[in-house]
Amino acid sequence: AAVLTIVERLALAGKGRLYTGPINTLPATLYALATVAALDLLHDAWFYWTHRALHSRLLYRPIHALHHRSVAPTAFTGYSFHVLEAALVFANEVLVCFLFPIHAGLHRSYHLWTTVIHNGGHAGYEIAPFIPSIQQLAWRLAGRGGHPAALSTVSHHDLHHRYPTRHFALYFTHWDAAMGTEHPGYRAGLGAGVDAAAVVAAAKGGGVGGGVPGGGDKA
Repeated sequence: AAVLTIVERLALAGKGRLYTGPINTLPATLYALATVAALDLLHDAWFYWTHRALHSRLLYRPIHALHHRSVAPTAFTGYSFHVLEAALVFANEVLVCFLFPIHAGLHRSYHLWTTVIHNGGHAGYEIAPFIPSIQQLAWRLAGRGGHPAALSTVSHHDLHHRYPTRHFALYFTHWDAAMGTEHPGYRAGLGAGVDAAAVVAAAKGGGVGGGVPGGGDKA
C-alpha cells in the first residue's frame, strides 16, 4: 500500500513517466504487452540480486532471517518479513516509473498481481502453471506439456527455504543457472513431474544443496 501510494503521489506531482488514457488500439495494446514483459525481466533481476544481498553476512541475521523462520512455507510466509526487506525488494516498483513510459493502471494492476504471485509462490504445494508467473499459463495455453525448466515453480522456491544458499529467483531460473545457485537436483525433480515432493526428493539426492536452513549466503 505504501509503495502504490508513493507511485500515485509521484504521478499527481508530474514526476516519473506514468501516463493514463485508454488502451484501445493495436499499438497501445502491443506496447502494454511489451511493458509487462519488460517489468517481468526487470522485476526478476531486481529480486534475484536484492535477494542475494539479503543473504549476505551483513543483512541476513538482522533482516532476512525473519523470513527464513519458515522452513516449510505456507501462503502466510509470503509477506512474513522485515520492513527493511520490504523497502529494498519493492523499491523497484517505484524506480521503474522513471525508466520508461508505463500506463498508470497497468502499473497498479501488475504490482497488485505480484502480491498474488508472492503468496502463491509460498503456497507449500505445486500449483503451476498458474503461479508464480504469467509465463507458465502462457506455456499451457500454447498447448505445451510438462514444465519448462526456465520458469520458476513453487517447488523451486520451497527448495530455497530448505537450502537457503540456492534458488534466489522469482519468475525465471536463468540467474540461478548462470550464477551457480541452482540446486543440482532441481531439474531431475522436474523430470519426475512438477510435484513438490518429487522435486525435493530428487534435490536431496543431488547433493547437500550448499547450505542449511537459517544460514546466510557464503558465496
